[in-house]
Amino acid sequence: MGYNTINCVSIIDNFPVSQSKSLLNFGGKECTLALSKILLQRAVNYQSPSKLEYIKDIKEKFCYVNLEQNTTKKKKKKKKRKTLTLSSSSSSSLIKRKKEKNRILENQVENNKTMIINQTQTYILPDGQELHLNSELHEAPEMLFKPVELMGNTNTLQDIIIESINHCPLEDRSSLYNNIVLTGGTSRLKNVKQRLKQEIENTLMLQKEENQTKSNTLYGKFQKSFKNNNNNTAIPTVKIVLNEQSQY
Repeated sequence: MGYNTINCVSIIDNFPVSQSKSLLNFGGKECTLALSKILLQRAVNYQSPSKLEYIKDIKEKFCYVNLEQNTTKKKKKKKKRKTLTLSSSSSSSLIKRKKEKNRILENQVENNKTMIINQTQTYILPDGQELHLNSELHEAPEMLFKPVELMGNTNTLQDIIIESINHCPLEDRSSLYNNIVLTGGTSRLKNVKQRLKQEIENTLMLQKEENQTKSNTLYGKFQKSFKNNNNNTAIPTVKIVLNEQSQY
């Protein structure tokens, strides 16, 4: 996760899978520019190259990834989606899917214990000006997960990881989801590991539900055994680790 780009590649048996390489054409630099843009809306003009160094310093010291925003929106989506799926699923598959969703939500609640909310930070500029920062500290890093809102880019960090793993053999995908390694300066943002785990799990869950809806429409009641097998497909366990800074 570099300054100008974010690269992703899957590695199997110590060899990179060439077709699994994926790329985001933005990185830590755009996060710095996003923070500068947000501050500019507050009439704090720090866009010159020298002044951007101070913005970069603020980002590295104080910026963090918000976990609460993601969890709140998922709860709302869950309620809406539940009304769409109850009528077309068997009781046994519903119980299994409910347990699976509960497992993901329990993990999210546990991760949220490390969340930083509404923490105001003060940064003193060389000219003595004080910047009191609050929501700006998590708004800028949102571009990693929702770049369309800040940059108009539709690809996200979780998208390139899922895309990379999907280009690998099916039998290796669960192992890859269980061994995601983040490296680079941008990966040092607070809570990035927990938020990325949430985003990947939520995306996989939505993809599974969409596939189930398609199979229900395509095969109908004449292929119940196929639908039951499809419903039993578990969401892979997602485990993410950070490389130590001394290793890159």
